[in-house]
Amino acid sequence: MSDVTKVTVNLPNEVIAQLKELAAANNTTLTETIKRSIEFNKYMTDREKEGGKLLIETPDKKFQQIIRK
Repeated sequence: MSDVTKVTVNLPNEVIAQLKELAAANNTTLTETIKRSIEFNKYMTDREKEGGKLLIETPDKKFQQIIRK
């Protein structure tokens, strides 16, 4: 097992509700959901720094670029 550090965060109730919804949808813990979210954000940030773009294919097979804040 890798080293771990306990972290305390203060999040709005709306974000906690979203976190719980994601955890339930993925059948995982809140901790794992936070970890995955951070890893995904890091991956996306790294790709954007390299000039990459996030594209989503819509149900009608068109591509839409997602602009992150």
